[in-house]
Amino acid sequence: VSIKIENAQYLAAKQGLGIVDAVLVALDKAGYNDSSAKKVMIQSTSSSVLKAMKGKKYELVYEVDETIRDADNATITDIKDFADSVVIDKVSVFPKSGGYLVT
Repeated sequence: VSIKIENAQYLAAKQGLGIVDAVLVALDKAGYNDSSAKKVMIQSTSSSVLKAMKGKKYELVYEVDETIRDADNATITDIKDFADSVVIDKVSVFPKSGGYLVT
C-alpha cells in the first residue's frame, strides 16, 4: 500500500483537518498495524508529516519537490532522522541540456 500525503499543514491550519491522524486511524482500522499486515509506504514532501509518523512500522519516503544537483552529508543525515528512503525527480539525475551538437 502506498499513501501520499500532501498539504497537511494547510489542511490542519485552514480546514481543521488532522490528515496525519486520519491516515493513522484508517490504517489501524484496516488492520495494517499487526505483524501479518502488508507493507505500507507513506510518502510526503513535508518532513513534519513524516516525523509525526516516526515510530510506526510504515516505510517513510521523503519526496524532494525541487530539482537538486548534489546533497551534503549534513542534509543526508537530517533526512535519515525522519525518512527511510528518498524520491527525487528524473531531472536531478539526468539533467537536461539546452545545447545541441554540430558535426
